[in-house]
Amino acid sequence: MAKRNKVPKVIVTLPADAKDVKQTKDEIKFTVTKGKSKAAVESLRTQFRDAGWKEDVASLERMAGTVLFSKENGQSVNITYSDTGFMPSEVSLSAMRAELEIQSKK
Repeated sequence: MAKRNKVPKVIVTLPADAKDVKQTKDEIKFTVTKGKSKAAVESLRTQFRDAGWKEDVASLERMAGTVLFSKENGQSVNITYSDTGFMPSEVSLSAMRAELEIQSKK
């Protein structure tokens, strides 16, 4: 039973300028320099696409946006960001039926 309930790990490489990183099993939050969150999300989009994830929804505006990825086995990852220009730019990843794991820097 435990083996059947085990969820796959999803390895995520954060941008080099990611700060204030907070992580749980199914969520990663971090900040980047003002004006850089959309670029950070674009690099994450590339990672997920290259890893075989299907991009279901993408709405990327200058100040905020979201991208939703899925796999056929029910896994999903949602990436959101806000970049108001006067507060720290925040990026958040949340997973369902998967665990997020930050790729350690070598």
